[in-house]
Amino acid sequence: MIRLLRYLIGVGLLVAGAVWLADRPGAVSLDWLGWHVETSMPLLLLICALAAFLLLWLVRLLGLLIGVPGIFGRMRAERRHRQGYESLTRGLVAVAAGDPKEALRQARKADSLLDSPPLSLLLAAQAAQLAGDEEAATQHFDAMLKRKETEFLALRGLITQALKRGDRTSALIQARKAYALKPDAEWVILALFDLLIEERAWEEALELVTKSAKRHLMQDDLAKRRSAILTLELANQSVDSQHALKLAETAFDLLPELPASAVLAARLLGAKGKQSKAARLLERAWTANPHPSLVDCLKSLSEGEDAVRFVLAVERLVAGAPKNIESHIAVAKAALDARLWGKARSALEPVLAAERPQARVLALMAAIDEGEGRLSDSVAWIRRLSTAQSNPVWLCLSCGAMADDWSSICPACHGFDRLAWRSPEHLLHLEDASSSSRALPDEVGA
Repeated sequence: MIRLLRYLIGVGLLVAGAVWLADRPGAVSLDWLGWHVETSMPLLLLICALAAFLLLWLVRLLGLLIGVPGIFGRMRAERRHRQGYESLTRGLVAVAAGDPKEALRQARKADSLLDSPPLSLLLAAQAAQLAGDEEAATQHFDAMLKRKETEFLALRGLITQALKRGDRTSALIQARKAYALKPDAEWVILALFDLLIEERAWEEALELVTKSAKRHLMQDDLAKRRSAILTLELANQSVDSQHALKLAETAFDLLPELPASAVLAARLLGAKGKQSKAARLLERAWTANPHPSLVDCLKSLSEGEDAVRFVLAVERLVAGAPKNIESHIAVAKAALDARLWGKARSALEPVLAAERPQARVLALMAAIDEGEGRLSDSVAWIRRLSTAQSNPVWLCLSCGAMADDWSSICPACHGFDRLAWRSPEHLLHLEDASSSSRALPDEVGA
């Protein structure tokens, strides 16, 4: 509607101007270079308008003729770009199809058509990897490093290359660079953490976990657990006993259910003559997660003490979890050492009601009967060992290897935080146990 209004106004003004000129024809006389021209004013204005219009079109035509080469150049460049990206697409399809020759051919074609763009470099590197040409792949990744837009992708490729050839040192260097570029990338955090653990770089790994937790890139429970374990490793390697004690207590506060941190803190306290404080710490640890290593630690703190008094100390220790099987076994073993046969027997009675008692329970019953002189009963308990449930051990939930003591790293597969206090019978369900442990990281080591 507005456009129509403008058009009508324009036409009206033009008609009004024409009428105004027609009413005032006037006359114009021109003498120039021997020419004499006489005409009316409206005709002169018309001739000027036509001349201006013709001049404008001549200028536009001239500009068009001058720009013809540029137009053809742009059309050619657009065609090359189109063909180049078509080659990239075919190359990516070839990589996905596992055809390294075709992928490399398309990569070279795209490189020539697109003047070495980032995508053609990446395609060439992937084609070289697919063909097994690690040297060529590394060269392409090195070329990508020189471009800011592909530097991060290049670092990922170089990390993969280094891991393939077993060069963990180079992989760690590249992972640190990638983390510096993009500290929020999940794959970088995972790769860097694993490499730092392999290098036993506990302090740097702890810093990585702390920063990731602050950025909410790691679940709080997982971050707390890993922080506790890494802090414990720092305590183990510390040569300053006071600093080691502080770290061990920090690890225990972060993860009370990890027996190793309580054991280390209690031993360091005992070395300073603080047996009572050490015993209280062990009692807290037992409440969080009963484990035989806590009893062993208490026994080392009570060295030279009367066996009967040690039974009382064990009873105080297990008071926080009286119904746990480890509590019954701990009291029974202490009573057995003190030759308190009746107390040892009564401590084991609740766990004997199980359908398949553990082998260590049957062995303790055999020792009790032997101590009381009932050899036939002792032999009967020993015969039942063949059908007993296996005793729990430190079991790797990744590879199934067994360890005598807890360690943050599996001695067989070198997995981090994979040891759990389990019966070897769990090996029959190892895959399910491993899956659940990844979903619930706080279960490992319980």
